[in-house]
Amino acid sequence: MPFLVKPGSKIAAGAALLALLAACQPSAPADPAKAEASARAAQSRADPRIPGGIPIFLGRTGQITEFEIMDAGQGKIATYAVIAQPWDVRNFYEADGLARGYEVIGRVNGGLFQSVDMRRLNGPAPRTFSAMAVHKGEYTNVTLNFDVTPP
Repeated sequence: MPFLVKPGSKIAAGAALLALLAACQPSAPADPAKAEASARAAQSRADPRIPGGIPIFLGRTGQITEFEIMDAGQGKIATYAVIAQPWDVRNFYEADGLARGYEVIGRVNGGLFQSVDMRRLNGPAPRTFSAMAVHKGEYTNVTLNFDVTPP
């Protein structure tokens, strides 16, 4: 049985539906810092061999290759390769370091070569941290230094 519709009621119903949909827009996150930390966590994973809980950036594929970690001076050096742009690697580690209480003491933006050097005067080790990313073909080689030189 067909529904009887008064003239103009379709327009009113359509307008009401649009008003309802407009009210259902996603809201901004309550805490932007928590949202940013959550986004970094989704792009990374922890490795117990890396000092201070600093994570490994996983790039676009969620995988790394050629991971090595070795003692160096007072600290450690970790290296790996990832499919990512070098500026994405640098930006990830800079944001993570800032969230952990480090300050930026140096930054290089050299196109396919990117780095950030960070230091923390108070708090747990590591006190110095740097990330260097060099794009080589499909992969970007990443070198992380932890307390290799005194603060």
